[in-house]
Amino acid sequence: MGDVALAAAPVPPGRELRARLLAQATREGSRAPLPAFQFVLEGEGTWLEVEPRVFKKDLVAVPGSGPALYLIRMEAGGRAATHRHGGVEDCYVISGDLHVAGRHLHGGDHHRAAAGSTHDGIRTDGGCLLLIVDSAV
Repeated sequence: MGDVALAAAPVPPGRELRARLLAQATREGSRAPLPAFQFVLEGEGTWLEVEPRVFKKDLVAVPGSGPALYLIRMEAGGRAATHRHGGVEDCYVISGDLHVAGRHLHGGDHHRAAAGSTHDGIRTDGGCLLLIVDSAV
Protein backbone atom coordinates (compact mmCIF):
# COMPACT_ATOMS: atom_id res chain seq x y z
CA MET A 1 0.00 0.00 0.00
CA GLY A 2 2.88 2.42 0.76
CA ASP A 3 4.25 1.96 -2.79
CA VAL A 4 1.28 3.82 -4.32
CA ALA A 5 2.86 7.19 -3.42
CA LEU A 6 6.06 6.15 -5.19
CA ALA A 7 4.28 5.04 -8.39
CA ALA A 8 3.56 8.58 -9.62
CA ALA A 9 6.24 10.48 -11.52
CA PRO A 10 7.64 13.45 -9.59
CA VAL A 11 6.34 16.82 -10.72
CA PRO A 12 8.35 19.95 -10.00
CA PRO A 13 6.43 22.78 -8.30
CA GLY A 14 5.16 25.62 -10.44
CA ARG A 15 7.28 28.75 -10.72
CA GLU A 16 5.02 30.74 -8.36
CA LEU A 17 4.90 28.04 -5.66
CA ARG A 18 8.65 27.51 -5.85
CA ALA A 19 9.29 31.27 -5.43
CA ARG A 20 6.93 31.47 -2.42
CA LEU A 21 8.52 28.44 -0.72
CA LEU A 22 12.06 29.76 -1.26
CA ALA A 23 11.08 33.22 0.02
CA GLN A 24 9.53 31.74 3.16
CA ALA A 25 12.53 29.47 3.81
CA THR A 26 14.87 32.45 3.43
CA ARG A 27 12.82 34.57 5.87
CA GLU A 28 12.68 31.78 8.46
CA GLY A 29 16.37 30.97 8.14
CA SER A 30 17.61 34.52 8.42
CA ARG A 31 18.50 36.17 11.70
CA ALA A 32 17.75 39.70 12.68
CA PRO A 33 20.77 41.84 11.85
CA LEU A 34 23.00 42.83 14.72
CA PRO A 35 22.81 46.47 15.71
CA ALA A 36 25.59 48.76 14.48
CA PHE A 37 26.82 49.21 18.06
CA GLN A 38 26.55 46.83 21.00
CA PHE A 39 27.50 47.59 24.58
CA VAL A 40 27.95 45.49 27.71
CA LEU A 41 28.82 47.82 30.54
CA GLU A 42 30.90 46.70 33.52
CA GLY A 43 27.89 46.15 35.77
CA GLU A 44 25.77 44.48 33.08
CA GLY A 45 25.59 40.89 31.95
CA THR A 46 25.62 37.77 34.04
CA TRP A 47 28.57 35.90 35.48
CA LEU A 48 27.78 32.17 35.33
CA GLU A 49 29.80 29.70 37.38
CA VAL A 50 30.93 27.15 34.76
CA GLU A 51 33.21 25.23 37.13
CA PRO A 52 34.03 25.69 40.81
CA ARG A 53 35.74 29.12 41.14
CA VAL A 54 35.54 29.70 37.35
CA PHE A 55 32.98 32.19 35.97
CA LYS A 56 32.02 33.21 32.42
CA LYS A 57 30.38 36.40 31.16
CA ASP A 58 29.32 36.55 27.49
CA LEU A 59 30.05 39.79 25.66
CA VAL A 60 29.15 38.68 22.12
CA ALA A 61 27.77 35.21 21.42
CA VAL A 62 25.66 34.83 18.31
CA PRO A 63 25.91 31.21 17.10
CA GLY A 64 26.81 30.90 13.45
CA SER A 65 27.79 34.56 13.09
CA GLY A 66 31.49 34.39 13.86
CA PRO A 67 33.69 34.36 16.92
CA ALA A 68 32.31 34.42 20.45
CA LEU A 69 33.78 36.99 22.80
CA TYR A 70 33.59 36.48 26.54
CA LEU A 71 35.32 37.05 29.86
CA ILE A 72 36.53 34.33 32.19
CA ARG A 73 37.11 35.17 35.85
CA MET A 74 38.96 32.61 37.94
CA GLU A 75 39.17 32.97 41.68
CA ALA A 76 42.42 32.21 43.52
CA GLY A 77 43.22 28.50 43.20
CA GLY A 78 40.66 28.01 40.41
CA ARG A 79 41.18 25.28 37.81
CA ALA A 80 39.62 24.66 34.40
CA ALA A 81 38.77 21.17 33.20
CA THR A 82 40.67 19.59 30.32
CA HIS A 83 39.04 20.59 27.05
CA ARG A 84 39.64 20.27 23.31
CA HIS A 85 39.32 23.24 20.94
CA GLY A 86 37.00 22.94 17.94
CA GLY A 87 38.40 26.20 16.57
CA VAL A 88 41.08 28.75 17.33
CA GLU A 89 40.91 30.31 20.80
CA ASP A 90 42.71 33.51 21.72
CA CYS A 91 43.19 34.31 25.39
CA TYR A 92 44.35 37.70 26.65
CA VAL A 93 45.18 37.97 30.36
CA ILE A 94 43.69 41.26 31.54
CA SER A 95 44.87 40.85 35.12
CA GLY A 96 46.21 38.24 37.52
CA ASP A 97 48.08 35.07 36.62
CA LEU A 98 47.34 31.96 34.59
CA HIS A 99 49.20 28.66 34.19
CA VAL A 100 48.48 27.29 30.70
CA ALA A 101 50.33 25.00 28.27
CA GLY A 102 53.42 24.89 30.47
CA ARG A 103 53.70 28.68 30.79
CA HIS A 104 52.92 31.11 33.60
CA LEU A 105 51.16 34.17 32.12
CA HIS A 106 50.39 37.53 33.71
CA GLY A 107 48.35 40.66 32.89
CA GLY A 108 49.11 41.80 29.33
CA ASP A 109 50.12 38.33 28.08
CA HIS A 110 48.40 36.53 25.18
CA HIS A 111 47.99 32.83 24.36
CA ARG A 112 46.54 31.23 21.22
CA ALA A 113 45.31 27.63 21.08
CA ALA A 114 45.03 26.06 17.63
CA ALA A 115 41.93 24.22 16.46
CA GLY A 116 42.17 20.61 17.60
CA SER A 117 44.54 21.38 20.49
CA THR A 118 43.82 20.26 24.05
CA HIS A 119 44.19 22.37 27.18
CA ASP A 120 45.06 20.44 30.31
CA GLY A 121 45.96 21.69 33.78
CA ILE A 122 44.86 25.31 33.40
CA ARG A 123 44.96 27.02 36.77
CA THR A 124 45.58 30.28 38.58
CA ASP A 125 47.43 31.01 41.80
CA GLY A 126 46.00 34.39 42.78
CA GLY A 127 43.02 34.65 40.41
CA CYS A 128 42.71 36.20 36.97
CA LEU A 129 40.48 37.94 34.47
CA LEU A 130 40.73 36.71 30.85
CA LEU A 131 39.33 37.96 27.56
CA ILE A 132 38.57 35.03 25.25
CA VAL A 133 37.86 35.09 21.51
CA ASP A 134 36.62 31.66 20.47
CA SER A 135 36.20 30.97 16.75
CA ALA A 136 34.55 27.57 17.34
CA VAL A 137 31.09 29.11 17.40
